[in-house]
This record gives sequence, structure tokens and C-alpha cells, in this order.
Amino acid sequence: MAYTLYKLLQNNTVKIPLIQRDYAQGRSSVEDLRNSFIEKIKKIIDGSDEKLNLDFVYGYTTKNSQDKIDFIPLDGQQRLTTLWLLHWYFGCKDEVLFKEENDFLPSLLLNFTYETRVSSKRFCEKLVLNPIKIKDVNGSLKKEIINMPWFMSSWNNDPTITAMLIMLDTIHDRLEECKDGWVKLTENELITFDYIDIKSEEFKLTDELYIKMNSRGKPLTPFENFKAIFSQLLSEKLTDYNNETLPFGDSEISYQQYFAFNVDGKWIDLFWSYRDLTDNELDDNFLNFFYYVAEMLHYSESKDDSFERNFESLKRIYFQKRNVDFLFKALDFLSNLDNVADFFNTIFSANQYVDGKVRLFNEKTTDLFFKSFMNTSFDVQQRVLLFGILHYCIEIEINSPDHRLKYFTRILRNLLLRVRQANTSKKIEIISNLRLPNFFDYSKFVLEFVKLIKSNGTKGILDLFVTATFKGFSKESIVLEQKKIAVISANKTTEKSIIKLEEHTYIEGITDCFNIESDDISMYVEAFYNLWELNEINNSLLVRALLTKGDFSVQTHNYSSLGIIKYFGAEENWNRILAPLDKDERLANKNIFELFLKDYIASDKKTISEKLNEIIGKYEIGIRDWRYYFIKYNEITSTYHDRFNLFTWGDSQGFNINSLGNSGKQPLASYHINPYLIAIEQRLRKDGVKPNEARIVYGRYTDDLSCIFLPKNIQIYVENDCYEIYNLKKHRHHKTLIEEFNLEIVDHFHILKETNKKDKVEIAINFCQRTLEL
Repeated sequence: MAYTLYKLLQNNTVKIPLIQRDYAQGRSSVEDLRNSFIEKIKKIIDGSDEKLNLDFVYGYTTKNSQDKIDFIPLDGQQRLTTLWLLHWYFGCKDEVLFKEENDFLPSLLLNFTYETRVSSKRFCEKLVLNPIKIKDVNGSLKKEIINMPWFMSSWNNDPTITAMLIMLDTIHDRLEECKDGWVKLTENELITFDYIDIKSEEFKLTDELYIKMNSRGKPLTPFENFKAIFSQLLSEKLTDYNNETLPFGDSEISYQQYFAFNVDGKWIDLFWSYRDLTDNELDDNFLNFFYYVAEMLHYSESKDDSFERNFESLKRIYFQKRNVDFLFKALDFLSNLDNVADFFNTIFSANQYVDGKVRLFNEKTTDLFFKSFMNTSFDVQQRVLLFGILHYCIEIEINSPDHRLKYFTRILRNLLLRVRQANTSKKIEIISNLRLPNFFDYSKFVLEFVKLIKSNGTKGILDLFVTATFKGFSKESIVLEQKKIAVISANKTTEKSIIKLEEHTYIEGITDCFNIESDDISMYVEAFYNLWELNEINNSLLVRALLTKGDFSVQTHNYSSLGIIKYFGAEENWNRILAPLDKDERLANKNIFELFLKDYIASDKKTISEKLNEIIGKYEIGIRDWRYYFIKYNEITSTYHDRFNLFTWGDSQGFNINSLGNSGKQPLASYHINPYLIAIEQRLRKDGVKPNEARIVYGRYTDDLSCIFLPKNIQIYVENDCYEIYNLKKHRHHKTLIEEFNLEIVDHFHILKETNKKDKVEIAINFCQRTLEL
């Protein structure tokens, strides 16, 4: 049956549903199609005897809450919108909207509502209620409308409104000279369409199919589907907020209305403000944030690792009032901030120490909201921090980051940083062990702490944290953080130094290896930064100076067939030493680091290297144990042969050891070298010995050990307290060497030992030199 829009609006309210796309015929990208369509209309209105039929419009009718008939178009909304704009234009141009005898016409045009966005609906209402005399328009009709006092600047962000304005400009440009357009559209019925009710007895279809496919066969965007489904969810009678209302202005409205009023208003403006920072579609960013919040709420209720980014998950989460409340309040809070990026930048610093800010380690941006809707490089720690901050600001009702929020954020960050483990592929490195399903636990701490803060008014957050009992993190983690905070609370003058220490790259919040109770903590921290921040010193020099105060190494692997595996620190991987995982290692190193920093501060030398060499020079040699060799011979802890101070430890004396080149799960699968051989080889090089005269052969796996090769296939291996020399008899002066170095013969090899005058390295160097001389 042929209809005109005028006739349809007399008997129905036309409602463009949420599942529809934005109005597209006015988009700048479809100028040719738009011009072609308007030219067809111009030809009809200019006096042709022809009529224009716009083909079928699919939809259905339903009774609304006022017991009136709503017409819901599912295919044809683009054409219907253009027709409506034509009726408004000619109603203004022919001035029928200004005549008192036609006072029913505004109400008739108001029967067209565009509900894809609430802002679009309001724009249409304002157009009808504020007709414009076209004859007075000078130039662009679009500019005329935008300059009207009722036009809201935020509507420029609405793609439907911007498209409508472009279409009106085109209509005005092409049809301004047309006469009697209103009569030709309404009385002469020059433009019609055919209507099919897909829910009638004739067709018996539903709109479910259309949710998957729109009028041109293009899949609807996920966000368009989401808005429709979410709006339907909010009106579900089985939700626990069906009869609840929310304040909006001076009135109370339903949850569905609150969503509708804001999703195309201030909430979308929030995401629009980031348009220059991302290539993502605006709707995709909005949907990503909804998923982020839903994901966190899911894991706050269950450890079940089953959350999926689909509509079913959203419906399940937001069926509960407390979850919808959090979502709405979070969006309201962020929308009401003057500048979201500045808000987070006031709290955080990006991968650098900045006084008064909480550092996000290994991060380039501080804007966690931006990361949440981009959904890239958004790790678990940052997800929890954002959730914690949103929950805090909502419950405490603040809209700017004060010192209390920063304290809360720092404590939460530090506890999250304590959830860590050794990297299985690089065990000299510590990485986060945070798991999203464990947010079930982390959220308990966030909720309990915020509740405690809220119920205690202005009482200090640090004092509240120290005296309370919390869940969510391990007891040890909470107790260690409470001890640190107790030190700060007891002496506020130490706060800045302690925080600066925990903000260092190698510390990452964990100061357990340092005596923060010391009166000299400020000097210790400055010295620490000099040593580990400036990168001006040789790593081996630092290791050797530390060893003068004790064995500060940590054990990195649980098992090795060549003995335990000890790590002594390497450039860019000091976190494993300075903030070790093992409690006993932390306690042992605490005393070592304090003694070391104390001596460093006491030195009157000028440069860092001079100070460290002075500490090494004062080391009192008792016995020639492994520490003696490590300290004396810098080659052992150097980076020669791509080593990084990771050693198998095959005997208690630390001689039958191997310097490893792989810190992963199977370090012996790569080549390894006894570090004493490295010292011997490098010292021989300095004395002019050529590589082909004395060279190291790498070891690999368990039975293949490293050695030094001399001419005649003479091989030197390191054993617990001596060297084993093979094939010495091939040397023509082997008897001289045996006598000169007092070599012992065992089976088919000879044994070389240190003497009172020469240590293990010196005696081996002498032996090699004599072997090459003779």
C-alpha cells in the first residue's frame, strides 16, 4: 500500500529504533548520492506529472504507553528522515508552520522521533518548534541553524545531526526556487513509499533478523547493537532496579531513561574529547570501556576465568543494580572532570620519578582511562588501579586528586607490585604475577580500604592502613607495606626519601632490603640513586665493591646438576638483587646494603669509580676464598663472553663454578665457562698472548666442561681446589714444567695448585706463560 510521510504521521508516531545506524544520507562522504537523490525530488516538485515512489519501507506497528500507534521502521529510515527534512523545509519555506490555522502541523511533525541518539531526538523537536523563515536565510541554512540560541554546541558531535544539517544545506541550495513544495508533498502526494508490516499475519517475522543486518545489507556496528540490547535490558522487569529511579536534573527518571539521556550526551562527549588521539571509531572506544567495567565487575564476583567480550556477558553483569550503578557513576565522574588526562597526570608519572606522583613503571602514558577504551597495553595492574581510583572517587565523592587519593593509589600500587614471580624465560628478571581472575581477591582490599576511609571521615589514610586488617593480598605483603607506612607516619621527614627510593626502576615499590628506619635514610637514597641511576660506572666494579660487605647473591633456579645457581647482578637487571623474592635473601642483603652505602657516603673521593675502588682497596683479605677472587679479578664479574653474573655453584669454596650465558629454564643447555678461566685468558691477552696460543673452549650441558687450550692439545680444567692438566706429556719440556710448578700426577693428568705466594689465577697464568715460552 502506498503511503506518504504526511499521511503516515497523521495516524502514527514514527520512531527510528536504537538498532538503526545514524542518519547517513547527509554525510559528506556520500555527496554524489545525496545530490542525485535531491535532483530526483527537484524534478518531481518542479512541475512534472510524474510521481516518485521510494520502494518498500519495512517495519511494524505497536502500541505505546499512551495507547497510541508507533511505527517502527527497520528498513527505510534513511529515506524517511530525508522526507521528514523535506517536509520541515517546505513547511518553513511556504510558511505553513507559521499560520495559526495550521497549529496541528507542529504536532504532526513531532510524531517523527529519531531515537538512535537522544540528542538527535531533541534536535528534531527544536527544529519543529522553532521554524525558520527561509526567505530570510542569507547563505547557508546549516550555519543559520547552528547560530540559533537553542542549538547546543555538543550536537556538533552527533553524526546524525551533522548529517541532517548537511542535507538541509543541500535541500536549500537545490530546492530554494521550487514552488508549492508543501502542497505537492502533502496534498498531491508526489512522493510515496510502500509499507510492509513484517509482524503482520501476512509475514509473521520479527526484528531479530534485522539486528544482524540493516537496510543495505551492511552489518550493524557492535555498539549500535549494544545500545539497543542494553536499553532493552535496563527496562527488563526481572532486574533488581526495574522500579528504581535515578536523579536527573530536578526530576527522577528510570535507569533506561538515564542511559538514553547520557549515552548520546555527556558520556559520548567524554569519548569525543579524545578524537585527535586515536584512529578508533568513537563507538568502539565507548564499547571497549563498557567491556572493561563489565570485566572487572565479573572478576570481583567470581574467579571463574570465563568472561567473554560479548553481549551475553554484558547482560549478565548489568542485570544487577550495583553493577549498573558503578558503570553509570564511573561515566558520570569521568564526564564531569574538566580534563581527564590532567586528572590522571596529577596522580601518576610515566616511567620516571617525579616528586609527589605515583610512578607507572615501564609505561609511556598516565591516562588509564585512555588505555581502558583503547584496550591495548592495558595490563592487570593498570586495570586494578583504574578500578580502585574510580571506586574511591565515587564513594568518597571527590572530583580532583588530593593527597589522600594519592596515598590510597600508592598503597594499592605497591601491593600489586608485590604480586610477582621470576620470569621463567629469564630468571634474573622479576615480572608481575597478577592474574585478572584474582581480581576477586584484589577487589576485597579495594572495597574494604575505601569503606574504611569513607567511614572514618578525615582521619589520615596512612594511620587507617597501618592499624587495620585487610584481605585481598598475602599477609606478608600487607604487613611489609604496613611497616613501611608506620615508619613514614612516625617520622614524616623521612617520607620523601622513602618514596623516592621505592620509585626507582630497580626497586619498584619494594624497599625491604633497605634500612628505612635509619636517621641517614635521605643520604642513603641519594647515594643509591648516584650508584644505580646515573649508569656511569662499570657494573663489575659495583658488584665487587658490594662483595666486600658480604655475599649478596640470590638463588635463581631450584635445581641444576652442576649445583645451585647464584646471581650477582647485571646492568638493567638489578631488581632481582635489590628486591629479591626470598625473605631470607632480603634480610641478609639489608645489612650488606646498609654497610656498603655507609662506606660509600663516608668516602671523600670525588667520582663514583674512585669511591668504589676505595671500598675495594680497604677489603681485608682473610683467606683466598671465592670472594677474594671475585673482588680481586674484575674479569670474573665482567661481561666478557656475554656473561651476566649468573653462576652454577658446584662446591662450597666457589671454585668449581660456571659462568652462564642463559638465565632461562635450562641454563646449562647454552654454553658456560668457569669464570677463573675467563680471568686467566683475559690477563694472558693483556700480556700479549695471542688467541691461537691460549683459548677458552666453552662447556655445555653437564658432562662437557670449559677449559683452556694450549698448543699440543694441552687442556686446563678447574677443579675444587686445583687445576687438572691433560696431555702435558706432549710438551717436549713437560718434565721441566712438572718440576718448576711442583705438579702432582694423578692417573693420566697432572694437578696444579696455588702457592703461598701466588693465588690460583696467578699460578695458572704463570704456568701458561712458561708452557708457551719453552
